[in-house]
Amino acid sequence: MKIPITLPEMDKNTLEWLSLAASAAIDPETATKAKLRRARKWIVKSFLPMEEIPAHIRPYLAPEVSDEQFFAFLCACDDQVQALKEQHMQEMEQLTDDLPPDCAQLLLQIVRRELNIQLCRREGNALHLYAGLNRGSLIRHLTLQDAHGFPVLIAADDIEAEGTLFRDEDGRFGLPLQITPCPPPSAEDDTDQDEDVSDDGTMDDEFCSDDEPLSCVVTFSGATMEYIICRVEPLNCLQTPWAYLISAADAILEKNELLPHTLNDKERALLPLLTELSGFFSNETAAPLLTAMAEEEGCTKLYRLLNKCRGSVQGFERLQLELSHARSEPLWRRIAGLLAESQIGYPVKNEVFSAPSGMDAIRAQITDILHANGYTGTYPDFEKRGPLSRTCVAASGHPFVKMRDHLLLRGRPGIYRIHCREHFYTHIPGILLECVSQFPKRGEPELDRIACMFDHGDHCFKDYVMLQIIPDSDTSNTLPQSLLRAMLNAEHRRPNREQRQALDLPAQGDTLRAALAMGLAFGVLFGILCTPALALLLTGFAVIDGVGAFLPLLADFPWLETLVFSTVGFGGFLAVYLWFWLE
Repeated sequence: MKIPITLPEMDKNTLEWLSLAASAAIDPETATKAKLRRARKWIVKSFLPMEEIPAHIRPYLAPEVSDEQFFAFLCACDDQVQALKEQHMQEMEQLTDDLPPDCAQLLLQIVRRELNIQLCRREGNALHLYAGLNRGSLIRHLTLQDAHGFPVLIAADDIEAEGTLFRDEDGRFGLPLQITPCPPPSAEDDTDQDEDVSDDGTMDDEFCSDDEPLSCVVTFSGATMEYIICRVEPLNCLQTPWAYLISAADAILEKNELLPHTLNDKERALLPLLTELSGFFSNETAAPLLTAMAEEEGCTKLYRLLNKCRGSVQGFERLQLELSHARSEPLWRRIAGLLAESQIGYPVKNEVFSAPSGMDAIRAQITDILHANGYTGTYPDFEKRGPLSRTCVAASGHPFVKMRDHLLLRGRPGIYRIHCREHFYTHIPGILLECVSQFPKRGEPELDRIACMFDHGDHCFKDYVMLQIIPDSDTSNTLPQSLLRAMLNAEHRRPNREQRQALDLPAQGDTLRAALAMGLAFGVLFGILCTPALALLLTGFAVIDGVGAFLPLLADFPWLETLVFSTVGFGGFLAVYLWFWLE
């Protein structure tokens, strides 16, 4: 039973701070006195340093206050915060009564920071805000009518509500926002920053000079909201190919939860399978559809693991290893094909939010640069063949599989591929350059880009280069640099002096000196540890043998030569290894 307490007057931050401490507390009604004492000691140490508590609040938390009263006070603070939040939401709902329900709900979600605004555009006096671009295909498009107070921006890195929605004396809505502008793509673009002006025509020097957040209040007379449905674009899976499928499944399930009537027949038929995929790695639910499909696709080991090991921690780890193996590739391809078929007919995000002419020019530039460097093919897939130009160390690692280093010898025949995958991340369109190198052994078939996503040992290696396309900026410098980096990664080449300068990499001599310095440091450490260890080992043999036979050996043993040899040997090996890695 809670003890009634009259809360003192306190500011919002203090009240929320005490409420946070209450959320970390244990239930005082069921806990023993010893547990209450330990919990109170931990809360005071972690959340409530007394010197930071306002003076008029300290008596309620003083050491002489009983544990029951202490926790009752914190719980009363938490109840007050929850009541204020509920009152605030009721006021917000009343405030937006004259807006369409979907539009009002979206505004409240933005105010509560449940959704960030990830793209904004202005058309006359209308301000268009877009939320939900990162995940999935369902984009919420909010149009603020007769909007004022939002600065003219080239691109904003982040936009979020800074306060609460309100209405002024004229009945206009007010929405305080905090805007973090994108950093300029290059120094040359700084000359254009003086063109950024606010709504009243004045210069905004603070906003234009750096990328510090800018606070503003956007006022508007009304708002409308619509959904834009695009093709599912799975997350850029830099690790596991199954994360690619799971992100697509989550996107379609989100659309089904919010707007089920917008699903097409193929998406609706896939819902049971997508539900299994979405919860697959939680290891909590059965996966009968995936199990049956694994059997149909001939994934025998995966089928056995799905059928017998589901729910077991040890079995689940074995299942994760098998999913990354090339044996599981047929099941992945089948599911990916079903997902791709279900998305035919939806527009691509880049087509909706990017200027087609600008993207066409970038695609043509990518094609020209890669063709000039010996690659064949058409956008988005390019290929080059030839022997490896140097001996190097490369790592092949896949999710749930231990990273393994492989020594690739110079002259080994290789196939190098670059795949350009377009995406739209927040406000910036971009291209993910997938760099794949394959070194097939004699008699083995060539693998395509998808097959290289799975574990094939020392036959396949994969890397990524991200190319961001800043709107209204010149990509003539960033695009060649990104493509150069992608070609070097795909072909495991060492950049020359000019390429190092273009990529802003350290000089080759600096890399060599760094490798030698690290090799020397660890070599000396190894020698210092190795020599005494060998002395202790020989001393042990001497004790076992009765000391006599080993005393001459201990006296005449070349300890100095052992120290030098172990230091130089280990340090030299490590320096060579690091040289391969750093290059």
